[in-house]
Amino acid sequence: TAAANPDPTPEPTAAVSPTPTPLPPKPMTVCLGAEPTSLFLYGDDSLAATAVRHALYENLYTTLNYDYQPQGLQKLPSLDEGDARIGLVEVNEGDLIVNSAGNVVFLVPGVQFVRGDGEFVTFDRSLTAEDAEPLLMQQMTVDFTFQPMTWSDGTPVTAADSVFSYEIAAGSDSPAEQSKIERTASYEATGDLTVTWTGLPGYLDPEYFTNVWTPLPQHQLGD
Repeated sequence: TAAANPDPTPEPTAAVSPTPTPLPPKPMTVCLGAEPTSLFLYGDDSLAATAVRHALYENLYTTLNYDYQPQGLQKLPSLDEGDARIGLVEVNEGDLIVNSAGNVVFLVPGVQFVRGDGEFVTFDRSLTAEDAEPLLMQQMTVDFTFQPMTWSDGTPVTAADSVFSYEIAAGSDSPAEQSKIERTASYEATGDLTVTWTGLPGYLDPEYFTNVWTPLPQHQLGD
């Protein structure tokens, strides 16, 4: 009689790992010296409020290791790279300018300012007489480009949101914003993600690359 065939050896099977159960989120405690009085962008200038807002808004730039780095901006504007420029603009009596002492004043007789050629001049009406050469001063213009970002409801952040934020800041009581705003001639959206800041004649800001406003959601707050 034929011998019975032995039972075939079963194929080894891979061990099936159990699906891990996701851990519930854990709260994170951040110790602050005080509780912010407001989380609105221009409602509280305290260090505590600024720290909390780091979790709510994208920083447009950071200041780590005593230097500036872009974050919400594609790059920091630079005079060397052409997205920051110093040009000449004609001024006339009664115009707002920054005088030789760095103060915002109206151009009236007796005001000392720096002319476009770098000479310190005291204004009198002969400088703008009909037969006089155009009176020129230096003026700084800076272009900013935002990274593509979205609000928490999925709406894209736009340059118009930054201009909206500038307009809100201009009407606020935030002292941190007023000095920069007083020296701003215009702040305009030039594209979906681009804005241009222009300073008052005579204002040559060494930190011009910070003259940009964190966007606020115009589609939610515009009314």
